[in-house]
Amino acid sequence: PRRIVAGRIESGSLIAGDEIVIMPAGKIAKIKTVESWPVTPVAGRQGAGRSVGITLDRELFIERGDIIAHASAAPRETRRLRARIFWLHDKPLAKGDQLLVRCGPKESRATVVAIEKAVDPGELSSTENKAIGRNHVGEIDISLSNPIATDPYTENPRTGRLVIEVSGRIAGGGLVLSVDAGQRAVPVDIVPVESALRLDERSARYRHNGAVVWLTGLPASGKSTLAKALERRLFTNGGSPILLDGDTLRAGLNSDLGFSAADRSENIRRLAEVATHLARNGHIAIVAAVSPAREDRATARRIADTAFREIHVATPAGVCEERDPKGHYKKARAGALASFTGIGNDYEAPQAAELVIDTSTRTVAEAADEIEQMLKTSGVLFDEVVDLAANI
Repeated sequence: PRRIVAGRIESGSLIAGDEIVIMPAGKIAKIKTVESWPVTPVAGRQGAGRSVGITLDRELFIERGDIIAHASAAPRETRRLRARIFWLHDKPLAKGDQLLVRCGPKESRATVVAIEKAVDPGELSSTENKAIGRNHVGEIDISLSNPIATDPYTENPRTGRLVIEVSGRIAGGGLVLSVDAGQRAVPVDIVPVESALRLDERSARYRHNGAVVWLTGLPASGKSTLAKALERRLFTNGGSPILLDGDTLRAGLNSDLGFSAADRSENIRRLAEVATHLARNGHIAIVAAVSPAREDRATARRIADTAFREIHVATPAGVCEERDPKGHYKKARAGALASFTGIGNDYEAPQAAELVIDTSTRTVAEAADEIEQMLKTSGVLFDEVVDLAANI
């Protein structure tokens, strides 16, 4: 089977043989064929306005919203940009506000670092202000949690526009004025190295397929306890489970992250990337993380794709606070632990988890049984021994 990347040519043109770069990741490849319908492949250079598909000379993972450009004219990859925006939300936009920024189909959580100026359209006067009111124009400095590929609007109007969302609704839009210090990102020729072992070799040994088992729930709901019980059970049965505990990774890989909305999102993205890499190499990655934002968990599911299995550890909040093994609820009630999830309504429960478990109504062994059964019925675990010789 061929992997075809589909999209719309926004500017310029392309033809088979062109060297392209996928941004913001910086992956480089050559266009092998250009596909269309009903006649495919198509010959000749294809220009702006056409929707086409392309195949590449190598296998690359490309995400929705990535920009494909000629290697010599790639857009800038950035986590910081300055924009002139028009604000539509009832609540004025202020420094420190959390937003969702979209550039084309690519999106990222963002924080307003500074408001440079605000313009009242009624008076057409520019003033220094700490906030931008409804129907006002302003220039802001934005920090992004994930890198996006963009250009100043004056250089490329197609990649230099943005939309701002707040709580799922459009709150403004604008033009990119500048990107970082104006330095163009240097594409990196990334060629992923595949394992010497085939997936069927691993599954024959472990008697399971690779998977990401994501346990989410309030602090003290029992996520880590269940994760460790599942890890022990799978290992005892000859499997290859690997535990990724949220707190443990915050002490190392994610030690540079705090607890702002943007940092929480990046924390989950990194967890998901590591877990998915393990799953693609035949292991069962068991993630135990509060992961309170539904959108962040949706990102993790998109990254892991069909390997993702979400388990909502739905222990009631009162029971979690009564347990409080780390004393966090007590500290939060006393005002000594800011940004603590569990006090209030800041945890967004899953709406379509593969499994829901209340640890206050069953033992750890019973809960582990339920998880094991779910993994069997969803095709992760299997009982029969795989005949490896049949695949040789």
